[in-house]
Amino acid sequence: MKVTALLPARLESTRIKEKLLKKIKGIPIILHTLNRVKLCKHINEIIVCTDSKKIRNIVEKNGFKTLLTKNFFLNGTERISSVIKKITTDLIIDVHSDEAILDPKNLTKLIKFHKKNMNFDIVVPHKKSLSHEDENVVKIVFTKKNKVIYFSRAKAPYPFRTQGKFYHHLDIISFKPKALKKFKNFKKGYLEQIEGVELLRALENNLLIGTFEIKTDTFSINTKKDLQKANKILIKDKILKKYFNDKFKNKKQLIIFDLDGVLIDSKKNMKIAWESANKKFNLNLPFKKYFTQIGKPFNDILNSFKIKNKKKIQKQFFKVSSNNINKIKLYKNIENTLNKINSKKNIYTAIVTSKNKKRTNEILKFFNIKVDFVQCPSKNLNGKPSPDQIIEVIKRFKIKKSKCVYIGDTNFDNIAAKKSKIDFILAKYGYQIGIRKHKHSINNISEILNIL
Repeated sequence: MKVTALLPARLESTRIKEKLLKKIKGIPIILHTLNRVKLCKHINEIIVCTDSKKIRNIVEKNGFKTLLTKNFFLNGTERISSVIKKITTDLIIDVHSDEAILDPKNLTKLIKFHKKNMNFDIVVPHKKSLSHEDENVVKIVFTKKNKVIYFSRAKAPYPFRTQGKFYHHLDIISFKPKALKKFKNFKKGYLEQIEGVELLRALENNLLIGTFEIKTDTFSINTKKDLQKANKILIKDKILKKYFNDKFKNKKQLIIFDLDGVLIDSKKNMKIAWESANKKFNLNLPFKKYFTQIGKPFNDILNSFKIKNKKKIQKQFFKVSSNNINKIKLYKNIENTLNKINSKKNIYTAIVTSKNKKRTNEILKFFNIKVDFVQCPSKNLNGKPSPDQIIEVIKRFKIKKSKCVYIGDTNFDNIAAKKSKIDFILAKYGYQIGIRKHKHSINNISEILNIL
């Protein structure tokens, strides 16, 4: 008997932004769930059903299948039922994608129970509920023969005459393919409209739902408290060790930052320094025009305007710039974000800048900016838009280009990244000089933490 696990996955979530991509122990929630489903030997096929290309890319990069669905569905059951015609299988297991601490043994128990009780169209296991007052926890009412009578967000059965036991259903559900096909054509019924529980739609249309008890501590991640709880559980989790191996531990990444317009705002400093040199040497080149070439080494900028006497101009510019270093400012959240990134063992950080080594070191020391490596132009390495500096950094860390990214704010940065064959992220809060086309962007440096 072929068993297929379908995981409905939507990117947007109400209580936790992009919940399925939130990382626990460095792994996105959805990949925790997928790897745990994979550990169940009774499942022959695993497919993620999603409308998100971002989720699809992450899932497929990690070796799992996906099927793209439409955008809007009222619930996960509707989403997986929409792909039923594309699947050939004997049993379908619906697994919520946020089951990051799922025990694979629970899937085995569910599959075995349904195989022995094929009179049921659907099987949903339950456990004793300690949260019977919580309307987010769906209670389940059933007979002695394990037939489900009702689902409710209220106390059910209600303790009117005596105190009873409460159970709530788990977020792993087994469907006969025929039952899921029927569900696809059912309209939302009266009870579902009141309770907001999609399995009531199956009951209202006379599908037989079975249940049995599983003693387990697993739960879906729906709130920030759930996320914190899952983090604590996974510290000592034995199942995690079965898939948290070198595939994830040694998955190194390299983030390369431009300096000006990404980490620091030195526009005022540059204006003071340039106007000083402009006046002293009668260059007749307004700062506004000079600024259009920012992103290239200083000498290259002078060459682009066919300016001679470069050494003297450079000396004057650097002197005034150094004397006015207090006019340079760090962008918002730079220090905090860099500290968070540098605390991650699997991520390297570097700076590729067109400033010379002396000026760069002076600025980094002034602001106490710490990264793993800094690359400035040299005799052997051309400055941007040449890719020389970026390629040199990648070689130094020996990291695949697919795991590298360059964050910049000018078209010279964009061209250098493109020539280096790595992803480019535009810092929209920076200078944004000459940028025309870009795929990725951030409005604040802290947003890079969500991309990693």
